[in-house]
This record gives sequence, structure tokens and C-alpha cells, in this order.
Amino acid sequence: MDASRAEMNVFGEGAQAHPVTGMAIERGIGALSEQDQAHMHCDVIEHHHGKHHADKMRAKVRAFYQIVEDEVAATAVHVPMPHHTKE
Repeated sequence: MDASRAEMNVFGEGAQAHPVTGMAIERGIGALSEQDQAHMHCDVIEHHHGKHHADKMRAKVRAFYQIVEDEVAATAVHVPMPHHTKE
């Protein structure tokens, strides 16, 4: 998802939007994780649109990241560690 024209002016032409909040994601050294940025987006939404809208978005963000965590866990490969014995 592409960011809005105003966000591209701030974050650059290649700015990408967060998949849930739709707001621009900062990239590069020093940038927060997408999940942390999503929580900050919710604070911005609360400031501009009120707590009700922000709480609805927070619930969507939590659900999105729970699904992602569940998918990662489901596809994780268990690699057994070798047992070391004393000689």
C-alpha cells in the first residue's frame, strides 16, 4: 500500500503505508519496528479523531500482530541442538 502524497513529501517517494493503519512507515536506521509505529499511529488517530476511533484501530492492530505471530509460530522449524558429552 502506498502512502499519501503528503506522507511521501515527508518520508520520500518510496514511502509505504502500514497494512493496518494506512499511515506511512518510517524505514532505516533508528526507525521503530512496524508494530511500535502502528501503536504511535493510534496515538495520532486519538488526537485527531478521538479515543473511540483510536481504540477500534488499536484492536485491529493487536489482532493483526497476533495473526502474524501465530503464522510465524506455525511455520517455525524446530532445529534440535546437538547433545555434547564430556570425554
